[in-house]
Amino acid sequence: MKKIAVPRETPDTAAAVSVGRHGEQLALEYLRGLGWDILDTHWCHRLGEIDIIARDGNCHVLVEVKTRRSAHAGHPCEAVTRQKLKTLRSLAVTWMVTQPYWVAEIRIDVIGISLAVTPPDITHMRNVCPS
Repeated sequence: MKKIAVPRETPDTAAAVSVGRHGEQLALEYLRGLGWDILDTHWCHRLGEIDIIARDGNCHVLVEVKTRRSAHAGHPCEAVTRQKLKTLRSLAVTWMVTQPYWVAEIRIDVIGISLAVTPPDITHMRNVCPS
């Protein structure tokens, strides 16, 4: 029999997941405060995950959320690499074709949240992948 390696959750990964989830909750509150409709969270596909799917007026917005506890690793938005943007574009197309209705306008936003300050600093970068 072949053994399958099962990833174990270490205290570090558990803490990172907790920080990420907290940041996503802050992002949801922020977007609701802007009057956006939240359509879905944690939409998963084999290509990856979309953190938040929302509607800003007539525009559907896919939101990537990055959260940091400190500034040691740089600004949270700096964690969104070219490869991540490419994946987000692919996820956007995949999400669009799975919808039972026509999605006329879509964009990708990034929200960076720094927990190093109180209150947390929220940076919202709109339309990071213009078509």
